[in-house]
Amino acid sequence: MKLISDGYGDPRYTLYIPLVMHRLSRPIDLPLLANELGKKLSVGVTISPGSGWEQLRMGPFAAEALANEAFHRTIRYLVALCVQCQYPIFFDQHLAQLIEPAMPMVIFPESPVDALANLACPVIIPEHRHVYDTGVLLGNVDPQLASHQLIDALGSASDLRGPLPARVRLAVEAYIVACATHAPMMKFVGFVICLESLCEQETRPSNELAALHTIRTAIENSDVAENDAVHAEMADLVLDTIRNIRHFSISTQFRKLIMAHAAGITAELGQGHPWLKDMKKAARTIYKMRSKIVHEGKWGAEYETVGMAMNFVKAAAKAVVLGLINGPSAKVSSVD
Repeated sequence: MKLISDGYGDPRYTLYIPLVMHRLSRPIDLPLLANELGKKLSVGVTISPGSGWEQLRMGPFAAEALANEAFHRTIRYLVALCVQCQYPIFFDQHLAQLIEPAMPMVIFPESPVDALANLACPVIIPEHRHVYDTGVLLGNVDPQLASHQLIDALGSASDLRGPLPARVRLAVEAYIVACATHAPMMKFVGFVICLESLCEQETRPSNELAALHTIRTAIENSDVAENDAVHAEMADLVLDTIRNIRHFSISTQFRKLIMAHAAGITAELGQGHPWLKDMKKAARTIYKMRSKIVHEGKWGAEYETVGMAMNFVKAAAKAVVLGLINGPSAKVSSVD
């Protein structure tokens, strides 16, 4: 661990924000970025290389509330930069909390540990306390490529000829984007989109289609829509729904895809993951979380569940894509 703060003097706070820059042929002028942010915030701003990222350092602030306000203003400035210029910069939009030791800790006789911080996340450091960096590297969460992995991956790749099918190409692109992003929710949704793009559109059995046709005909031949405008609108919505459910829902198709590749997913995850006992339930949970993120901007699940879901969907996407690019496409069978 490395000491971050001075640990003495009047209360004062420094804001750290790590930025992961997309390596383009014309990289952004980082000193100019720091200078312009300093002008907007009326505070000193520096930027320097971190452990896999560029570290913005802002302050000092006389109060933590001022540092917190500067963080949210900075996020708005960075968002404006990324969106206005269509320039990809990865940054976390949530402040991390300091870790307060449950029991007294001492690194050296004169250096107690008041708190621990993870500089891989945005965090406010109280300079008047002894705060240590936990030493978390970006490589702990990002893919890292060792020489033997490169050799093994190319060695196991299929020598099949011809282009990949269009849907598989889309799935591969979604998978790569999911691997690249540093936002956990977007990473999760990216892996789900990868799998969704591989789902087969399956029509319902003939007896169910016949029943839907009978129901639709009864509604069309009834005079319920003539009652008033509300009844007419609702009748149209019901008819639209009947037309749309001629095929199984995407959530059902997603579950079938997972079940069709259960062996590959199990091999990728190993036997220790608890969700392997019921992959149907796992698929339902993952798709429900995907909908929560997309429609409500939240996980809708406990922290432990989020971790298990992320591990599962990453392994599932990897297993399914590898299974499709290295051999014959697995046929999605009908599974309840």
